Amino acid sequence: EKSDDVALLHCQRLVDETRTDVDCGPVVAQMDHLVLHRFGAFIVESKSLKGLVRVKPSPSGGGEWSHQPPGAKAPKGINSPIEQGIRQAEVLRQVLINNKCDLLGKMLGMMQKGFGYMPIQVIVAFGSEATIDREGWNAPEKPFRCAVEKADNVCAVIKQELKRHKRGNRIFAMNPRNDYGLWTMGPDEFERVGAFLLDQHRPLKSTKARKQQSSPQDVTQAKCRKCGATDRLDGKSGRYGPYWECGRCGTNTTMPRTCSACGMRDASYVRVRRQGSEFVRACESCGLSEVVWRRPAG
Repeated sequence: EKSDDVALLHCQRLVDETRTDVDCGPVVAQMDHLVLHRFGAFIVESKSLKGLVRVKPSPSGGGEWSHQPPGAKAPKGINSPIEQGIRQAEVLRQVLINNKCDLLGKMLGMMQKGFGYMPIQVIVAFGSEATIDREGWNAPEKPFRCAVEKADNVCAVIKQELKRHKRGNRIFAMNPRNDYGLWTMGPDEFERVGAFLLDQHRPLKSTKARKQQSSPQDVTQAKCRKCGATDRLDGKSGRYGPYWECGRCGTNTTMPRTCSACGMRDASYVRVRRQGSEFVRACESCGLSEVVWRRPAG
């Protein structure tokens, strides 16, 4: 259903150059689907897992997640896709905040509008080959509803939430405790934000292109965690996975397992393996394979 108040962006990858991630690079968010509307945005995190997905209540609200593929004897824990979407929302919000003066106008011609209170809701979508067992867990509802659904029900959830935002925008003066509808963009602002996000998309270079580059540190800056040395490191495989051994101080530094595309950190889905002179990080969540480190020639 087409609307002048809604825009859909697929495979949106944003880079926040103002912050540094654990691998010493900029903070990155890879969003499967981003639904922008005049009252906020939805981040739809798509999961193609097969088999049984369980989520139990946890103090954080994100839930304790596990996945049992078909034929597996026991489930294994996985990272919360809700929390994954929340991290993506933080990057989206910060990128917008960094550019608020160019994207939004001023209230009453005096006070600069911002994105600090922009509603960004997370929806996790599972394919038809997954069975979801929530075990008494409910997705966060405050201040705005998040959802875990089968993919064919996502559109219905978004339509329902958009109605709440539009209704709240009309009647918020009579119900000041209702967070829905309190933040909004004008038509011109909405158009500017949509065009800006399209322009900010930073596609990931292909693995083939990476392997053809001469430097082995294009994906990860190899650095000793103790002395900071970068020139006397040797890649090795150990009991707890691949690591760098520092020739200066002898300290071992674990090679990072965070996927640079989707942000997955779960060791069950992201593995670093040695392949000849290279150490390659493979992510089962998004399918990316990337060179973490390459042994220098000679």
